[in-house]
Amino acid sequence: MAKIGLRPYLIEISNKSDFKTVSICGEGGGPSLSETLVSFEATFSKGNSSIQDDRSIHITKLPKDGYSFHGLIQYGSLGIDSVIADEEGEEVFVRTSEHMEILPLYYRIWVPQSGTTALAVLQSYESRSCASQYLNLLREYFEFNHEGYRLTVKKVMPNPQAALANSDVKKLRFYKKKVSADKVENIALDDADYVHLELIMHARRYGTLGRLKDLVGSLDEGALIYEGIEFESASAEVQIGDEKRKVGLINASNSAGVVDISGNVTLDQGHPDPESIAKEANKLIVGLKLEYGL
Repeated sequence: MAKIGLRPYLIEISNKSDFKTVSICGEGGGPSLSETLVSFEATFSKGNSSIQDDRSIHITKLPKDGYSFHGLIQYGSLGIDSVIADEEGEEVFVRTSEHMEILPLYYRIWVPQSGTTALAVLQSYESRSCASQYLNLLREYFEFNHEGYRLTVKKVMPNPQAALANSDVKKLRFYKKKVSADKVENIALDDADYVHLELIMHARRYGTLGRLKDLVGSLDEGALIYEGIEFESASAEVQIGDEKRKVGLINASNSAGVVDISGNVTLDQGHPDPESIAKEANKLIVGLKLEYGL
């Protein structure tokens, strides 16, 4: 099954002159993020894509859900001239460099009725994400339309400053891909040159492994070496609101802070069904609202 993740962010508005944070909702005569999102979604709908460096973005918005804007970012990338074949090697399609591969990635942005902070979650698919492209486009659009104001986006990830930092960790997982099968003893493996390894450490029933920020600090220089094998990535199971979530800690593909929801969504033609991923994204936002007191 494909690895599906959600990347959480905080969004704030500030004055460019003095960096002072202002209301996210237009209170006091400032800009409204909600009004900006309405026009942003309309501006970059199908047929009005933003294209940069052979990458394109257009938005398929879904009906607003309470205080949340959500939909699918249609993330496109130009390829090379090639032939697409079926499993039998039969040609089914000739692709040219003008054809664009489109990957639908879910987004959700919660904007409160008052206050200075909004929350966003953006989907990743395996190692692919358009979070930076989408958020940079939103920031540029906002600042172009609201002179004198700055839109700031901060990634929510486990570090000593984050609200998750004091969360108790019940379980740690370490991963290593493509380990020589020769290192696996006493198990007869048929025609396997390499295997993927997963090491799980969990606390006793009523115990914990420690606070997230302490464990992150101990992993700054790498994951773990066990029985001569250096594990290359790690994740922790923490409590976010009423949900237990797996949060990436370190990874060469920069998945730190990504919440893994692979086992909680249903797939439609290999991609998350919008209704099921919307449900998981909303759960994550509800949990983050509790953590941040929003």
